[in-house]
Amino acid sequence: DALYSNSTLEFIIEKRNVKVEWNFDGAKSDGQFYSWTYDGYAHGPVAYLTGVSSEQAGLIDLDFTYTCVDRLGNSATYSAAQSKAGDYSVTVALLNAADAKNIILTNNTASYKINAIALSLEWTDTDGAAGSEFNFGFDGKAHPVNAVIHGALAGDGVNVIISYVKDGREVVQPSGVGTYTAEAKLPLSFTNYYLDKVYTCQIVISSAEAKVEWTGNADKNGAFVWTYNGQAKAPSVKVVNSVDGSEITSYTAEYAAVSADGTVGAYSSVK
Repeated sequence: DALYSNSTLEFIIEKRNVKVEWNFDGAKSDGQFYSWTYDGYAHGPVAYLTGVSSEQAGLIDLDFTYTCVDRLGNSATYSAAQSKAGDYSVTVALLNAADAKNIILTNNTASYKINAIALSLEWTDTDGAAGSEFNFGFDGKAHPVNAVIHGALAGDGVNVIISYVKDGREVVQPSGVGTYTAEAKLPLSFTNYYLDKVYTCQIVISSAEAKVEWTGNADKNGAFVWTYNGQAKAPSVKVVNSVDGSEITSYTAEYAAVSADGTVGAYSSVK
């Protein structure tokens, strides 16, 4: 029998490096990041493998992980591309253990953004009149304002939170006499949008003029005249809000005598 020397050979089959290339078709680039603008649709780059044939690439199953950090700093992880605004990173990995034994993926992480939409706002009163300052006469009623949003996607139902401040203190709604500042803010949960600037307006509620109505024993000239009989005499008074015609019941009527002796003579009334 023949004898063989050096009959055993050891060799290594190294894992294959497969590079992931990313296609950001449809995105904008600022030279550092690719980005889309929020439009209600999912966005993200398309990954494809280089260094292998298209047939081989089709046999490799990939697993994607998307991480989003919104403008409030909240982080969430997804298995598919998302539509919400935020800063994203996507990582692709080999799904099957058999592939992981033979392949090393390189350049397998990419970053991109979905930018929130800037909204504008218009102030209106409850009748729909637009402005930045709204004036009312006091009538005992609340006088809130409305904020009309412009630029939101149809169906998103974007609303704002309006706060009112008077003399440095927050109030529920403007109602008493004074000057109020209203400010509109988006709810924190609305991370797909932001206001393009700080929006405030003024609400001024002025003192209402009170109309005083006197009734009594008036002569043809409008003066109230009685004949002394030892009993108190005075016209009755009614105070009315000139804004809405409602009667004001809280007031004081004082009667001052003009005559020297305080009895028979002319009197004036001071409110």
